[in-house]
Amino acid sequence: MVKAHLISINLKQGDAFLIPSGKISYYKASATNPWCYTWISFLGINSQNYIYQMMIKTDDIYIIHNLDITKYKTLIDEIINLQENNVIHYLKANSLLFLILAQLFEDINLSENQMQTKSLANDLKFVNYAEKLILKAIAKKFGIHPNYLTRIFHEKFHLSLKQYIMQLKLKKARSLLITTELSISPSMYRKYYAEK
Repeated sequence: MVKAHLISINLKQGDAFLIPSGKISYYKASATNPWCYTWISFLGINSQNYIYQMMIKTDDIYIIHNLDITKYKTLIDEIINLQENNVIHYLKANSLLFLILAQLFEDINLSENQMQTKSLANDLKFVNYAEKLILKAIAKKFGIHPNYLTRIFHEKFHLSLKQYIMQLKLKKARSLLITTELSISPSMYRKYYAEK
């Protein structure tokens, strides 16, 4: 039996959400205040690496905040309007995709010398901390000693894993307070995650 753990993320105007290939996701607009969105899907030799670099750079991992959405929508609309299935339109679509990626890298200030290789410390950022995980369980998941996990995380991000998890929880609590009508009682917070 596969046990699924869900992460709930609230979006606002100007946010871009990143969904790596192979990840199951579900998204919908608010019933009372719906939004519209444009999206682009791509694969390629370096596609996962580009997404990975953006996810490492952003605070919320799966979201890039405060983008000028009109310029991205314009570029995606140009791709959509390429009707013919020929080499010229294929090359134009790819050039527009690279322009979108270049713009995203520029908007999050990701320069080539900041691009990081895949590492254990970076992988730790992608653990689902909505689960009730303890340090030993996280270390076991990665096949390392808890002390080593603590050290490499601190060396990379200059804060302890415990502090990082607390920051994530505070950000999520802040987001829930802004975007939902939930009570601030701990039981309501647990109920919210139990229903997800």
